[in-house]
Amino acid sequence: KLNKHQKAQVDFAQVIANTFGFDLEIFRSPKDASGRSLGENGSYSASRNLMRLDIDAGTIDGKSLLLFTQSHELTHYIQKWSPEKYKVFADFLMEKYAKSDVPVQKLIEQKIEESKISATMDKSGKHHVLTESEAFDEIVANACEDFLADPNIQQTILEIAKIDQSLAQKIKNFIKNLVARLEKALHGLQGQSAEAQFVRELDIDAIEELKDLWTEALLDARENVLEARENNVIEEESYTIAGIDYEQLESAKNENGDELFQYRA
Repeated sequence: KLNKHQKAQVDFAQVIANTFGFDLEIFRSPKDASGRSLGENGSYSASRNLMRLDIDAGTIDGKSLLLFTQSHELTHYIQKWSPEKYKVFADFLMEKYAKSDVPVQKLIEQKIEESKISATMDKSGKHHVLTESEAFDEIVANACEDFLADPNIQQTILEIAKIDQSLAQKIKNFIKNLVARLEKALHGLQGQSAEAQFVRELDIDAIEELKDLWTEALLDARENVLEARENNVIEEESYTIAGIDYEQLESAKNENGDELFQYRA
């Protein structure tokens, strides 16, 4: 059963999925003997237009960092559906790294080495060694981990959800007080990556500019996804609706043995 902390994040994650036109799967990975999750924290598949998020992603003191994982995965969504604005955002971030004398190429090499270790340890074959471009994109996505914890970004997303005629009636009551619930759920939490820490240590103007560029790119990606669906570039799907009774699905399993909380049949 989901606790209040988890449910607030899952509820918002589902609003985001409905608003931005992708399918969402919330799952719990199997654990090893030490309690460590054996699966991924999350992923976004552009070919399936599917985002997967582990309910236990990055858990700290029993509190899930699911929305921080979704911030990361939304950046990959932006990369796919708004590549030009993604580049503007990534270039601005790289400028900040350069001004801080942080060698990005070294960070890329570190990411590749980390992926080699993960690929070696993973017997399932799900992990692979990153290319340089993939490592770069992971750095960019990690830098965005804190963005969905920003009440201003939360409010922007909820306002779009409210005016979307196809969603308004379905989620009108559901999103009431959601920002307040998120504030309680996310209190004291932050992204755990070195890149997220780097962004937090920038001056406030740079942080706000990064968030503005990211939000602009996210909204542009949404428009491109909706257009692609209208033109049947993305097959029209019956997307899951916010407010699903997650507990009913706790016994379901997917092909990876992950415990499912919601899914599109």
